[in-house]
Amino acid sequence: MSAKSQRSSTDPAAGGKAGNHVMSAQWQGPLPPPAALEHFDRVIPNGAERIMVMCEKEQSSRLHLERLYAITEVCIEAGGRIVGALLVLACLGAAIWSITHGADWKVTLGFLSVPVMGAAAKLFERGHREK
Repeated sequence: MSAKSQRSSTDPAAGGKAGNHVMSAQWQGPLPPPAALEHFDRVIPNGAERIMVMCEKEQSSRLHLERLYAITEVCIEAGGRIVGALLVLACLGAAIWSITHGADWKVTLGFLSVPVMGAAAKLFERGHREK
């Protein structure tokens, strides 16, 4: 957490002429520094407590969304595997059907090429991941 302050050149404390002055502060992180929290508490009733509650709600919401995202990824991956397995089984079934019904060998080869190419693609993909 870091805080910065700036004073304008018209501030008497900064060596300028008397008049209006501008002061700004900024910080990084979910909470302001303790001095700023104390100031908020003086200016706004229960200001520091309200800021703490806001940060706790934000963190809780963020953790909930991260868990939901992880669950969604697992479900999508499992769904993809199920669809892939069903496609392979359907193609193998169609190839067996085409053989038993005397279809041309090219038809059987066409049905078998889908699962074979899918398996080859998976092996090729794994090879690239390992590198």
